[in-house]
Amino acid sequence: MSKYILLALAMVGSAASFSFCDALSKNWAEGQPLSKWLFYLVVLAPVAYLIFGYITKQFGLALTGSIVNILIVLFTILIGLFYYHEWQMITPIGYIGIFLAVIALFLIIFFGSRTDLN
Repeated sequence: MSKYILLALAMVGSAASFSFCDALSKNWAEGQPLSKWLFYLVVLAPVAYLIFGYITKQFGLALTGSIVNILIVLFTILIGLFYYHEWQMITPIGYIGIFLAVIALFLIIFFGSRTDLN
């Protein structure tokens, strides 16, 4: 497997970890102050940051941050829609914004890196 495929998978893993932390935060906030959700959150958050730091070392903050943060937005929306059934929480204009985030992700991944500067 190539180095770039592994780094891309790490970006997806990092974003998924941060999005899962968002979901754990929601569960924790709706439950008891010292629940199992807080424990899971405290364990998972540093892992997400360590993965993000490793990827950032390879690609730089601008490229990695933009890709991972757009993925976090998309994954968190999917968790909200499919796990928490929050379909009515997003307006039609909001869905257009989600579509634009997908386009932004595509543009950054395929056209956002200057390989000629290395």
